[in-house]
Amino acid sequence: MPTPVASPLRMDREEIGIDTALQRSIGEFGRGQQIFYCLAQFAWVSAALQTLVMVFTGLDPVVQRWFSCSEGPHREACEAVLNSTKSDPSEDFCKLPVDAYTWTRRGDSIVSEWNLVCADHWKQQAVNSGFFGGFLVGAGLFGVLSDKLGRKRALLVSLLVGGVSGVLGGLSPSYWAYFFWRFLCGVGVAGIGMVAYVLGCEYVGPTWRGFLGVAAQYFFAIGATILPAVAFFVPNWRTLSFITGGCSILYILVLPSLPESPRWLLISGRKGDATATLAAIASYNGTHLPDVPLADIVTASGSASGMSGVLFHRTLRNRLLVQLLAWFSVSSMYYGISLMVADLPGSVYANNAILAVVELPAYFVASMLVERIGRRWTIAPSYVIAGTCLILSAGTKGPVSLWLAFMAKCCAAAAFAIIILFAAELFPTVVRNVCIGASSQAARIGGILTPVIIIVAHAMHFPLFAFLVMGLLSLVAGIMLFTQPETLGSVLPETIQDVACPLSPGSSAPWRNIDAADSNCFAQFYHRGRGFLRMKSGPLEDQI
Repeated sequence: MPTPVASPLRMDREEIGIDTALQRSIGEFGRGQQIFYCLAQFAWVSAALQTLVMVFTGLDPVVQRWFSCSEGPHREACEAVLNSTKSDPSEDFCKLPVDAYTWTRRGDSIVSEWNLVCADHWKQQAVNSGFFGGFLVGAGLFGVLSDKLGRKRALLVSLLVGGVSGVLGGLSPSYWAYFFWRFLCGVGVAGIGMVAYVLGCEYVGPTWRGFLGVAAQYFFAIGATILPAVAFFVPNWRTLSFITGGCSILYILVLPSLPESPRWLLISGRKGDATATLAAIASYNGTHLPDVPLADIVTASGSASGMSGVLFHRTLRNRLLVQLLAWFSVSSMYYGISLMVADLPGSVYANNAILAVVELPAYFVASMLVERIGRRWTIAPSYVIAGTCLILSAGTKGPVSLWLAFMAKCCAAAAFAIIILFAAELFPTVVRNVCIGASSQAARIGGILTPVIIIVAHAMHFPLFAFLVMGLLSLVAGIMLFTQPETLGSVLPETIQDVACPLSPGSSAPWRNIDAADSNCFAQFYHRGRGFLRMKSGPLEDQI
């Protein structure tokens, strides 16, 4: 009697993917995932500290009035500069001979440490461009390493690179040594944010990825809120560098508590380890593993059109150009406002704390509006309002200018939280990776060029000219975003041919239907892209 052969349908039922296992039995965001997700995202706190420490280590002692006047024939002229009502008296200060003044807080800034004023003023912001240049390199490097080494080991390497270079930066004997260590720090910080983000997302089910994509930004805001208080009580720039770099090194102690990504383990052929990780999550959740084994991940082999397919398609080309401008603009705004806050009235420490705090409601409101009034009608007004506030801030003085900058930062944070989701829904699956990657590069270039804009503004003796440039860019980007189609409630295009059809009605929450690479888990990391986006078309398990 012949042995019965299982039907193909029966065979298909005998193995399931990770997402199906999470949805059916383990739980998509139970207690286990909540713990592991939060532990992973706390790496963003250290990333924020090391990114924004530049605001305090590079404070201009002339603007802060950290100098005293020496006895001699130039004392009266020096005191006139010291007591000037100008927010930035650098033009008058640079007319003084070097023996007319003495730095009173020499160790509190690299500017006073190495006398980066007047002819060397450009070096203040050049080091920040170096950091973002390192960020550009690190985003691509650690994207590859996280696929080759695993998420945890890549995170370990990035923490060591970022943390050690941050500490060594505090030991720098010269400006150019510091520049090198800040560049290397940017390389590491890019990896910290990106790998931690992906690792946290890979623990959870698809229903929660969109929400958690925005929620991850809260951890960066927490770090940004803590930093001004630390800098206020520990103003010495070298000590501050030790503290912020040390936080990344200390975070390494958290890594043993984090399991490796079950998705990476599965695609690496370690099905037993992947199952063990899911069993640990199920144990925390009080649930159980499914009765059937996990299916092997087979990478999708569909053809992708690449950038050439985008450039020769009028609609996609126009969408990409708008996205490039939007990403460049929002990155420039977000970091530029923080770098420029020392030129605004009030305490630089209090102002930076407020800038960080306003991000929290921005993320909450954005996450609500984006599912109610749509992507376009949330993000485009955010750009327009932010740009308008920056332009008005450049033309006003006193508290009004300050509060306009706060409002602009709030809107910039909201835009940053949405732009990646919106972009991911605008492009078809076959070119989504390349389009988001190009947009991410534009954001990084925006970060690199923003300090250059600030250098030019200070050379003009009109620091808030930088706000004018950023505001105009944001205003134009916002207007252009109004021309983009609304994607809320639409089924996303899969091929370039699908773009010719109007976006069709679908779920009220489209991100729930996006593959892992297309959802916020993989499509939303830039932020503050914070890096390269490494996405592929295909089912969820094919993306990891």
